Amino acid sequence: MKLFAPILAAVLLATSALRAQAPVEQPAKAQTYKQWVPPEFREIGVDEKSGDVLPLDLKFFDEKGNVVSLKDYFDNTKPVLLQLGYFGCPQLCGQITTGMVKSMKQLTLDLGKDYRLIYVSFDPAEKYQLAAQKKESILREYGRPEGAGSLHLLTGDLQQINQLTRAVGYKYKYVETQQQYSHPAVLMLFTPDGRLSRYLYGQEFDPKTLRLSLVEASEGKIGTTVDRIMLTCFMYDGTTGRYGPRIARMIMQIGGAVSVLVLASTLSFLYVREHRRKTAEVRSSAQQ
Repeated sequence: MKLFAPILAAVLLATSALRAQAPVEQPAKAQTYKQWVPPEFREIGVDEKSGDVLPLDLKFFDEKGNVVSLKDYFDNTKPVLLQLGYFGCPQLCGQITTGMVKSMKQLTLDLGKDYRLIYVSFDPAEKYQLAAQKKESILREYGRPEGAGSLHLLTGDLQQINQLTRAVGYKYKYVETQQQYSHPAVLMLFTPDGRLSRYLYGQEFDPKTLRLSLVEASEGKIGTTVDRIMLTCFMYDGTTGRYGPRIARMIMQIGGAVSVLVLASTLSFLYVREHRRKTAEVRSSAQQ
């Protein structure tokens, strides 16, 4: 037992390290969290629905007042970047748009040539005239006027808006006391056929993450060979909102598993050897 004790301790330590890598289920807490959250932030957020298909038959108005369907922008050729918000938002929506455009300007991928951008207002009171003004503002900030044909700002009625927000798990609400909407800060990326590929959270968006997310959503239709290699070597980390090295994580996981196997094999070998030694001693004593 003195011989096995250090080895057993090492096995337990390695097993604990492996368990530490796995998500730990938090213990149930008394439901007091909501009591500390301001009412305007309650029930606001995102229920991720990656892989779900958009209801492409939903109809909206474009910035010229024309009736359009979402399917008009999903033709199996380009990925689509979606922002939900409202054009009259005094703070957050504009900050999200500014952060998005700032990141887009750093990409060698071009709006129009490589992807499309849709900005849908969830405020049914907003009309296409305001959408047209917002589009001009975004194009000035982006600085590449050739992308105008692939930038679409849409308004609609409440029924169509609700169907869209439910389909992507986007939860928002109107706050009467503030006379404005409370909503999450997030962008969504879709495959060319309308499947939800990725959520990007925040007001600032890392250009490398945005690029790889667009390449991933395009399913190989855009991007370079280097981009595809990076997607092979990097995996998206939802905790940081960025792509991190896949190989390093795999090596850590494989290394931990190999350590446990080696220690288990060593224990088995020592046990068998000790058992044989004792058996030999018993036989020797019996013969004497």
